[in-house]
Amino acid sequence: MAGRRKAPGTIEQQPSGMWRAYYTHNRRRHTPGRTFRRRGSAEEWLAAERALIDQGQWTPPEQRRAEAEAAEIRDSTTLGTFARTWIDSRTTSRGTPLAPRTAAEYGAYLDGRLAVFATKPMAAITRAEVDEWWLANQDAPLLRHHVYAFLKSVMADAVDRELIASNPCKVRNAARRSTQRPKALQNDLIVGLGPLEVAALADATKPDQWRALVLLLAWSGLRPSEALALTRSDLVVAAEVDGAKRWTAKITKALSQTTAGDVGPMPPKTTESIRFVPLPPHVADELATHLDQWAAPGPDGLVWPSTNPVRPFGSIKQVMGTHPGSKGQVSGFNAARVAIGRPELRLYDLRRWARHMWRKAGIGDADCEQLLGHKLDPVMGSYVTQDREELRPNMARLSELAGWSPPSTPQASAPAIDHRLLRVMTPEQLRSALGAMDDAELADAVAQLPAEVLARALSGR
Repeated sequence: MAGRRKAPGTIEQQPSGMWRAYYTHNRRRHTPGRTFRRRGSAEEWLAAERALIDQGQWTPPEQRRAEAEAAEIRDSTTLGTFARTWIDSRTTSRGTPLAPRTAAEYGAYLDGRLAVFATKPMAAITRAEVDEWWLANQDAPLLRHHVYAFLKSVMADAVDRELIASNPCKVRNAARRSTQRPKALQNDLIVGLGPLEVAALADATKPDQWRALVLLLAWSGLRPSEALALTRSDLVVAAEVDGAKRWTAKITKALSQTTAGDVGPMPPKTTESIRFVPLPPHVADELATHLDQWAAPGPDGLVWPSTNPVRPFGSIKQVMGTHPGSKGQVSGFNAARVAIGRPELRLYDLRRWARHMWRKAGIGDADCEQLLGHKLDPVMGSYVTQDREELRPNMARLSELAGWSPPSTPQASAPAIDHRLLRVMTPEQLRSALGAMDDAELADAVAQLPAEVLARALSGR
């Protein structure tokens, strides 16, 4: 009976009682990376190594261990775990961390539309599953577009780190954003909307506390989330000139969902969104009235507090009100746009309309983009400046387009008539002087002159 072939290598017992095994191949020493409780287990490992060498399938055991560890990491790393680390370590093209608002938004994706993938190992997510997810989320095309772009970026980074073999996000034409409204129709809607209709839209938006908000959005170009985050101290009031209010909206934050799941003010996504927007005088007049009636007290008081006592901040849902598909009477902005015959008008369209009106008032494209908080192209953005005071005449022009006119400047009163001089005039001179007076001056003169002087002037003697 042939004896069992002895395994190559060396087996040694350590003082702890454990067994150590190693062997030399290709002039290098190789170990299993661990010790054995039994000598037989060490012999089995050496025998298995000899078999791999004989079959031409041998690779260094340390390489095999590294591959096995990597495979274990791949098989156990879920999308949620990897993506949250990706969010925390991600940097922008400027080398800065993601804005808190962006990080919170990405986290909301994982808890919301991507929850079906969040607890699943990344390596197990297939292209077919992503395609199926795409179809299942067609109820929100714009949100789906943003969430898919996030997922694709996370998966691309996982491929680069060799955690997965390929990116499963390969939906055809997914990068195209569906506007759901032809550009030509959008253009006609914005161009055809007049200042009187915007005023009627604001008047029809109930409750009344949202009236000034609609006017502000339409004439300032603020994003709704930026306007709802405004406090009293964000409205900078300067001295009036020619009877026109000079107010400026200081934009340094916007309402967004925080990492804790609450809604609150957060820094904007881009530095361009931090800006100072001069307001047309007629909008400043409306805001002054609004602050007295609806805003919360104190410098930090919200300009548009919530209508829900449980939540401090007003929300876009509150502004929009109930929609035609809901039970009960339509309200809010939804009711107002129907009332003016513009049911297709969106709240965000007011931002587009503001830019349209700025151009009509003579404001240049570069100023328009800065007022909107958009990023300029690199060359222009490096050199262009903006003097807000130079825009004040344009803001007054905007208010004039809305039907506003500056308060009339009080005229200087005429010098008071010296009644002593009237008393020494000849009757002819007195008659001439009295005839040149307006009614108020004549009444004053008659009250001051003696009766005999008036009698001589009237009789011609």
